[in-house]
Amino acid sequence: MRRALGLLLLLLLVLPLAYGDDSPNLKIPASLTGEHKTKLEEAIAAYKAAEEKLKKEGYRSAKADLDQAVKRLQARCAEDPSEPLPLYYLGICYQLQTDDKRAVENLSKVVKLAPKFHEAWSELGDAHSHIGEYDKAEAAYAHALELKPDHVDALRGRAWERMDAGRFKEAREDCKRALEIDAKDIMLLALDMKCKYAIDGPKWTVSFKKETEHYLVETDVDQPFADWIANQLELIRKVYVKVFEKTKIEATKRKSVAIVFANAKEYHDAGGPPGAGGHYDPQTRQLFLFKYPKNEDGQMVLFHEGFHQFLHPYLSRAPQWFNEGLGDYFGGAKYVRQPEEGMKIVPNWWRLPKAKEIVGDKSARPLKELMLMSRAEMYDAASVAANYAQAWSVIYFLCEFENRKYFPVLGKYFNALRAGKDQDEAFKSAFGDQDMKKIEDEWRQFITGL
Repeated sequence: MRRALGLLLLLLLVLPLAYGDDSPNLKIPASLTGEHKTKLEEAIAAYKAAEEKLKKEGYRSAKADLDQAVKRLQARCAEDPSEPLPLYYLGICYQLQTDDKRAVENLSKVVKLAPKFHEAWSELGDAHSHIGEYDKAEAAYAHALELKPDHVDALRGRAWERMDAGRFKEAREDCKRALEIDAKDIMLLALDMKCKYAIDGPKWTVSFKKETEHYLVETDVDQPFADWIANQLELIRKVYVKVFEKTKIEATKRKSVAIVFANAKEYHDAGGPPGAGGHYDPQTRQLFLFKYPKNEDGQMVLFHEGFHQFLHPYLSRAPQWFNEGLGDYFGGAKYVRQPEEGMKIVPNWWRLPKAKEIVGDKSARPLKELMLMSRAEMYDAASVAANYAQAWSVIYFLCEFENRKYFPVLGKYFNALRAGKDQDEAFKSAFGDQDMKKIEDEWRQFITGL
């Protein structure tokens, strides 16, 4: 559940969740004394300080602290392999590092050593949930709740897992049950609200639906519009798949939902983020949009947000430059009828002028700096427009320059992320052996010439 801090709402980044440090399971055993006890206390303190820094400052800032906490806990596990507590905290650290397979491995050891350690069962459920192992997550949460029926963390985690799996009614039942125990839990309240909306949908008196092979579209405009949106999504999806075809991503069975309002006012009145022209909600995996006066502008947003929806099952925590840059890359697609009906990628007309401006006045970031930006840096109010434009321009360059010369490098980067490497490690894996100065010079000339 800890990883959900960065996914639900930005306001929850500093949310002090109650993880029950006073639980007997989380107390250092009386049998552990002297230097062993001191080292374990220091390792746990290092983990807690790193987690707090992560909440306040983000992953990039906290990475070194997390790495240090992991090393301390690994040392304690090596010294005391039969002691569950260091394994438990190490499992949590692995989750924070998005290394959920190792988290599962560690937490599985904990529950074997201490079958009544309900907090460990709950964390094991979280780790399984992060990698989409929903059946195993359900079993782990069931163990936690069998041991402690009022364990809010397990109920919250299972609600999150069920919502991620598209089981909104069951997720809401868990939310309600947990809120009876803690009515002021902000994350639970937000989850409950999202579940309710996912179940009930917009408050439309009349709606029109279209179901295709991969999408479910609902709108209050009219049936031809619903049909058109669904067709556009299917056409752009073929382009998504084509671009990622060599990365061996598997098809998902779950259909993607798109809800399209008649106008911007309706969209914002229904909870659309202020200033947004559409958005993808990763918690419910639903895409929200409104009908634009100009179809080409609506298509751009639809294709951009539709890409976030497409990418999510394969990479739920993509670096922002990569996710937004590719969103804008696909956003710049034009509908064509010849030689056959489909979408053709062209330069994004919303981003190109700004991209040329920052290249021309040399205010663009060095490419390595762009690729290592945190979410907070990407969305900084003073530079967000430039950041989006540069992210698009770099993706467009990597995909289109000299017959896709650098496209395999981008694929290598994606595969490194999917393998569990963090942003820094993925950059080193894909771009570490590249001449970045040469790439940057080619990028500048390419963008200037568009």
